Formats: sequence, structure tokens, C-alpha cells
Amino acid sequence: MGLSKMLRVVGQSSMLRTIVETLMTQVEEARFDFLDDRLEICAVDAANVAMIKMEVDATLFETWDLDETKIVMELAKLREVLSLSSSGDELIDIGFDDVANRINVTVGNIKRTISPVNENNVRVPKRVPDLTLESTVKMSGADLSRAFRAAKHVGEIVHLSMTSEEFGVNVPGTTDAVDVQYPKSELESLECPEPVNSQYSLTYMLELVKKLDNVDSISLAFGS
Repeated sequence: MGLSKMLRVVGQSSMLRTIVETLMTQVEEARFDFLDDRLEICAVDAANVAMIKMEVDATLFETWDLDETKIVMELAKLREVLSLSSSGDELIDIGFDDVANRINVTVGNIKRTISPVNENNVRVPKRVPDLTLESTVKMSGADLSRAFRAAKHVGEIVHLSMTSEEFGVNVPGTTDAVDVQYPKSELESLECPEPVNSQYSLTYMLELVKKLDNVDSISLAFGS
């Protein structure tokens, strides 16, 4: 019999909710890789269209005391517990008992025990694509979220465009249309060697961007 593994992490409710709710825009379950210096999560949706790769540095947690462990969690259950916090600053204590195979989440005086999901039942990418994306834009999360919210009222496909001088969000239509343009002077940064045009389903993009509404900066990268 192998030695039991220890895991105890403590972090602010607001940060943990951002992690969980961002993942829930694409998947219902995800594998949390608790490594020595970071939390790493990589999840792909059932249609194999969208992927989320997330890394959270261990220094962002109040406590990070663990043996490296991989745990698959049901996100809805974890969100239920996090919703019990009285404020975003409240600390959430997460522990894992690998002998009993139980996740213990403590919020104030409330302790919730959750069973992890069998790893064989969740889709974890074996390899993250190594992409070369030369065109990048960095902008306010609130601005991008507002543009996507405007787009959803007109169509289901959003067109993103970029030149060396501006970044655009556009939904064309025969009767209604939305066109949002951000000149370089209104962006935090913009690098675009040659014009880029891409289109995406709002089904995948909108919920993700809405979760990042309060993020100061969002970076987008495109390949030609």
C-alpha cells in the first residue's frame, strides 16, 4: 500500500468562484492538478470546440500545503459550497482525504464533503496545442464583455477583426447589425503584423467573456 497523500489549500472565495464559474462556461467536471507551485486545469468541451487552460500560482492562496495530487471535481457541487460564503474575501478551506477518497470544503462553520469524480469519466486533453499566435490585443474585460453582450442581440456568430490600428467586434445582418471598433489609442496594447479576421459562435464566447467582466485586462491572440 502506498503512502497517503496530503492536501490542504486555503483561498479567497472570490478567486475560487472565478475559477469554477469560468470552467463551467464549457464543462461540468474538470481535473484539478495541484502541483508544488501552482494549480493547473485543462478542460475541453464535449463538442471538442473550446478548450480552457488555466494556471493559478500557489502564492495567490493563503495556504498551499500538499503533495502533488490530481482530483476530478463536479463543478456545480463546488459552486454550491462557494455560494455559501458571506463575502468574496472569506477564506475557503479545501482538503482531500485520499484514504476515504473525499474532498472536504469548509466555509466558516459549514463543512461540506464531496466525492471526487472518476478520472475515466472526464475528458482531459492529452496534449495542449502549441500555437504560434502573432497578433495580440490587450484590453479592458468590461469593454470586451459589453461588446459581446451587444452582439448577442443581433446574431449567433460574432466576427473579430484586427489591424495594426484597431480591434473590432462585428455581427452583420440583413436588417440589424452591431459594429464595435476600438482604436489602438483606446487599447492597452495592440500588435498585428497583418490583418486578421475570425468568426466564433457566441454560444462558446459569450458566457466565458461575461465571467471575466470584472477582470482588469484580457489578452486575445490570433493566428493568420
